[in-house]
Amino acid sequence: MKRILGGSALIIIGIIEIFVYRNSYEYHMVTSPKFTILVFFLVVVAPLFCGLMILLDFKPFTYIQSKIVSYLSNRKAKKNPLAIRRELEKNLLKLAYTNKGVLTVVDVSLHTDLTLEAAQEALEYMVKHSHANIKIAQNGTVLYQFRGILTEREKKADKTLDELLEEKL
Repeated sequence: MKRILGGSALIIIGIIEIFVYRNSYEYHMVTSPKFTILVFFLVVVAPLFCGLMILLDFKPFTYIQSKIVSYLSNRKAKKNPLAIRRELEKNLLKLAYTNKGVLTVVDVSLHTDLTLEAAQEALEYMVKHSHANIKIAQNGTVLYQFRGILTEREKKADKTLDELLEEKL
């Protein structure tokens, strides 16, 4: 129904513009012919053509509409809570890596778009799932030490499993 109304409205507008344009055609054609032809196509031909294509259910319009629906559904899928949590975890780990494995609530809030409360909740989630440990700095600031983030020196200084087993024996 909307398609029929929209197509019909465009055709009617195009027909009305033909009569309006016909009355002023000679004057405008003398002053600026290029502009007159451009206006004719924009005001008369374009509405008539689009209205006719809408009424005839032109396939490219259906294709465009399907792409719009697909885009909107993908946009909604990105707001999936699991996807948001994965993205948040990834951002926290990247931030922790750049800060040598240690973060504070202020660091997270400053370098992401999270509020202080949301940053604290995110860090506590990482502690709850054993991805980080809580430490207290000398000035009382709560530090979140992420597991598995090592400096290059720590990576080189680590011993292999065989070396650790030989020390135990």
